[in-house]
Amino acid sequence: MASASSHTCRSQLTSTYSNPVINQDFPDPNCIKVADTFFVFATNFGEMQASSSHVQLATTNDLVTYQLQPDALPKLPSWAKTGKTWAPNVTHVHTTDGSLFVLYFVAWDTVSDRQAIGIAISKNPEGPYQSDAPAPLIIQVILLAEQRTATGRTCKATEPVCQTCPVI
Repeated sequence: MASASSHTCRSQLTSTYSNPVINQDFPDPNCIKVADTFFVFATNFGEMQASSSHVQLATTNDLVTYQLQPDALPKLPSWAKTGKTWAPNVTHVHTTDGSLFVLYFVAWDTVSDRQAIGIAISKNPEGPYQSDAPAPLIIQVILLAEQRTATGRTCKATEPVCQTCPVI
């Protein structure tokens, strides 16, 4: 990847608006501007989780009037659990072969049973983003203190025996 370009989502237009500009749950928004269009990505929620949607997308040219678009990530990679996708972030990457849009997202890894960061790619800012990755890019690490008991057993601090046993 040669260079990435990011844009601040602000407008010089004098349009007026009233909140909410997107009248639904639209958490963790991330915005990129491509040409004259802003693409705003957001975490899935309630009904979207139940309907297997993963990344919300809305577009606007004026940051006042938004149009909801189809799911930007219609198919999760095999490692990700449906209904637990959030915090999407898209960046525009210029390569020697042209231009790509890269979607980073958090999903629940079914193998480690932990949160993980995945990556999906599209040639278009609106997607659809696709990932054939057999595993996540990064898996959450849970740092649990290990303790050694008086009997020599090593256990994690979250285990009941370690909360009551003498530690040496």
